[in-house]
Amino acid sequence: MRSKGPIFCCLPAVLCLFSVPSSSFHFGGFPNGPSKSTLVVTTSYKTGITITAYLASPSALEESPTSNLQWLQERFHLTDKWSKRLSARRLETLDRKVLEERLDWLQKSRLNFTEEDLAYTVSRSPEILAMNSDTNLKPTLDFLAEQLSRNETSLYRVVRKYPNLLGSGIGEHHQLQQNINWIKGRLSLSDAEVEKIFLRAPHVMVMDLDPKFDWFQYRLGLDLNQTVKIFKIQPAMFGNSLENCLEPRLVWLQHRLGMDLETARKMICRQPTILFLSIDDKMELALGWLEATFSVRDLELSKMVASLPNLLTYSIPENLEPTLQFYIEACVENEEIVIEWVKRYSRVLTYSLEKRLKPRLKQAEELGFEINTTVLRKMAMYTEKQWEDVILKASM
Repeated sequence: MRSKGPIFCCLPAVLCLFSVPSSSFHFGGFPNGPSKSTLVVTTSYKTGITITAYLASPSALEESPTSNLQWLQERFHLTDKWSKRLSARRLETLDRKVLEERLDWLQKSRLNFTEEDLAYTVSRSPEILAMNSDTNLKPTLDFLAEQLSRNETSLYRVVRKYPNLLGSGIGEHHQLQQNINWIKGRLSLSDAEVEKIFLRAPHVMVMDLDPKFDWFQYRLGLDLNQTVKIFKIQPAMFGNSLENCLEPRLVWLQHRLGMDLETARKMICRQPTILFLSIDDKMELALGWLEATFSVRDLELSKMVASLPNLLTYSIPENLEPTLQFYIEACVENEEIVIEWVKRYSRVLTYSLEKRLKPRLKQAEELGFEINTTVLRKMAMYTEKQWEDVILKASM
């Protein structure tokens, strides 16, 4: 049996098919389903020739409009991975005009978003475009402005960095409002203190804070005042996962340094940021450097770190090693004596080379000081007033 290729035609063409004698007709859908407005008619002639006609309305033959996701991808140069996110796919059902109006609102509202700002916002938090500008976004934006003393610059920076805050909503059943009430109520923080936390770690304001406070109090044995102090100093820490960050680091520190919980608690109170640090890329490297450089092990290492936990926060190539080499090269005494001196006064590793140590060394050398460990200690540890007195006395 011979067969002709498919014929595409508009609806009127069906008349010519029905006027031809045939043994059978078949009606079906378009192969691979091009559109709902397409009809398939297959006819077999008595001569053995089969002709298939695809009948469609003129509108079905026109190019389909660009989807919302394609439109947003092209406008803001977004990836295909972005379009597969559930929060992005929800935008597909929105009327294009509504979508454009909400983008326009972000630009013309008090935020004054640029096209670049819009691109970042849509890439990070596409869900806010599914929210009504008047009943959702604007009230939330006004509420955020109140928390930031209506400082438009601060408002822009906070929302620009964490656009999901706009989608958090306000009211008793929304996390943002609950946290504000909880912080002011249970923690007794003032509006000014809340504003500082907002500026330093706005993302924690939409997280469940209760479990984090419970962990610091019941796991570490801190009282509420101690926990609040850490919260005010390092609010971003309360945005970390208990299971994947805080608890594993506490367990590792205790095991690696042979610390009991009381020693670990005191160390964390002195330097809470250590619970932020990467175990492999930061803390283990710092401990290894201290062990190798100062020949300390076990209890001696534990005491050294417990008394000065911020040693774990410094970069070895950018801070610790250059500072140690500075003392070795500046001092008239031999290297072993200098290393023992630094081991005893490990705090001297934490002072700035450019802002403190090098300028003071230059002053001391100009006045003819013999740079021994005693002078190095004064250079490193004296306050500005104390060092000025040393220089003034030597100048007389």
